[in-house]
Amino acid sequence: MAEAPRTGKKPMKAILFFSLPWVFSLLIQPSISHGAAPVHPQKTIGTTRSFPLEAIGDRCIPFPDARLGGSEPDAVDCRVSESGPFAVLGDQKLYYSLYCLIPAYAADEGGCGSDSFAAAYHRARALAIFVREGDMETVHLLLLRAEPEFELFIYRKPEMVETPSGPLLVVPVRIDGTGAGNASEYFLRTGAGWTPVEGHAWVEDLAEQVPKGYFLAKGIWPDLAAMTAVVPLYRARDPNCCPSGGEAHIVLGLQANRMVLKSVTFQLTGEAP
Repeated sequence: MAEAPRTGKKPMKAILFFSLPWVFSLLIQPSISHGAAPVHPQKTIGTTRSFPLEAIGDRCIPFPDARLGGSEPDAVDCRVSESGPFAVLGDQKLYYSLYCLIPAYAADEGGCGSDSFAAAYHRARALAIFVREGDMETVHLLLLRAEPEFELFIYRKPEMVETPSGPLLVVPVRIDGTGAGNASEYFLRTGAGWTPVEGHAWVEDLAEQVPKGYFLAKGIWPDLAAMTAVVPLYRARDPNCCPSGGEAHIVLGLQANRMVLKSVTFQLTGEAP
């Protein structure tokens, strides 16, 4: 693969990857250490762009926010890493595609089709969700996530979770780094459309209830089918790998298009410093 033009853009991933999760958080956004809000603001859902069904698993679609190629690219290579259907709603079938994007600063480390570390590490840096109506041979783009600083985010296959309020579309987004920060997005099916669900502020409520001498240090990934979570608690001098403070057992709920903390039980171990 021909070497692409270099840019002045610094490899933020390389700078931040080995930081402790709370240091990583401060460098990006102070509140993210408690998982209170995504790094990027939650965007709307739904577009008028359409694509042939047979093409979405074979080639990358245009990314308006992440420049691919050109004189000052954000990315120098793109390839579909994974694609397929993941949910059915009435006569609609939802498909997804995960995309490998190689940052410009890693242009000489291997393309998406290689067996390089770069190809594996950047295999899920963008995500698209498509909707197929009935037996149509075209799909329309429902959601696209490919940020200018795409190397800060790792996407996973979307999920559709049944809740008492209706189907909940879960767009899993992990912040790169050892803190496994949760910047996921959530959309509730309302009629024929989708309503954004605020899914992070409840973590601030949780943080305020954590007993003195204990703290949260990593992203929280609830079981949304059960609306519960078990969160490790840290004490001072705990290494990143090994929390020693016990656990917080959490029950969540959905109220007025928000995830809320319904209850929390702390099972503490050791003594607070």
